[in-house]
Amino acid sequence: MIRKPVRGVCAGGLMLLLTCYTSATAVGQTLMDAQERINSILASKPLTTKERVTQREETVCVERCSHPKFGGECRDVCKKNWVNVVEVYRDQHRLTAAQAVSVPALEVDKSRLRGLPETAHAQVQEVINCSSTQSTQQLTFTQTAAETVTVTKTQSIKTGASIRTGLSFGIEGWGKGEVGFTVSRDVTITDTGTETNTNTVTRTRSDSKAAPPLSVTVAEFILYESPAELPYSGTIVVDGPLAANLEGKTSLSQVLNEAERTLHVSGVVRISPISHGTLRWRKEKPVTAEDCGEDERGKNIIKNRMMTLAIPVEGRSTFLAGSAQSALSMLRTWDKSYVKDTRKIFSGGTPGAWCYTGPCNSPPDGMREECTFDDEGACTSCYSVSDSVCDPPANNENGGGANNNTGVNNQ
Repeated sequence: MIRKPVRGVCAGGLMLLLTCYTSATAVGQTLMDAQERINSILASKPLTTKERVTQREETVCVERCSHPKFGGECRDVCKKNWVNVVEVYRDQHRLTAAQAVSVPALEVDKSRLRGLPETAHAQVQEVINCSSTQSTQQLTFTQTAAETVTVTKTQSIKTGASIRTGLSFGIEGWGKGEVGFTVSRDVTITDTGTETNTNTVTRTRSDSKAAPPLSVTVAEFILYESPAELPYSGTIVVDGPLAANLEGKTSLSQVLNEAERTLHVSGVVRISPISHGTLRWRKEKPVTAEDCGEDERGKNIIKNRMMTLAIPVEGRSTFLAGSAQSALSMLRTWDKSYVKDTRKIFSGGTPGAWCYTGPCNSPPDGMREECTFDDEGACTSCYSVSDSVCDPPANNENGGGANNNTGVNNQ
């Protein structure tokens, strides 16, 4: 046990020169003994009256006389005895056993949650309607991912029993909820060290959509992974029996108020939560000869792909806090790249054939991006093309060109 004399507040105590009772643990981690901590606070309170039994040495003498026949001489015969004596004295109250009577759930500082999600787990299904009639497709998406929560305890409280309490928080999401997640687990707050828990989470979503004739529709189910490191804090309210005293006070709560009996715990929770997931339908595009060959005509074809994509670092710091517009711009930039990557996994198009038309440039300048399949059949060969609907307002008699910023397959 290490006793550290300090001046000031000792783990939420009084402004006094007193001794903090802590156990040495790993660097940056402290285990406070609740009983000794409370007794150090009681030392600053008015003394109480107690009694105790002590022993005192006494000399007892008895007169002894000899028989007259032998002269009748008398003398004192003495011996030493130990006798019990009840002593009344003044002393501080002392807690004999610390007991936790209230352990609220831990609080997480979500204001420290910063940054754009780092990873997107995408499941993409491409519905190809090679028939001349509309067809309604029911799609079901299922993804699994590992979700890890690591709790490092920097300040814990030692009591007579192990105590676990809840740590639960969530982010509702941002924008359309793509990054919403929840974290919930129990944490032992009466020891130090690190607790790590990894769970496999499963997210499922179903939806249906009418697929127009001779069209290709892409649906995507995306889970975002958002690592973060957040501080947490909590309290323990203690009570317990007091040492015997003549005032008749038997419990700590008769001497200290709740604030004085409240001890604090803290630590850091590191998370890599998986979002609840979002399902999006991209705008349809017409089928090509490559989509509907002789064998596919008159049929509905569903292609399914899974992929994991990294989201660029730029802009993460403003995603959940700060400039919402900057974060939105960052997401849109990433989303455009993601759309192209999605098309790449369905590669195999005829080199030079159209595969993508982007939105009007911003600000409108009469141009937009268009892409064709490259020599390897991937949708990567992109260039700017002229489009009258993208003309600036001054050059558009109807005045609507600048507002038409919707590209094919790029909602």
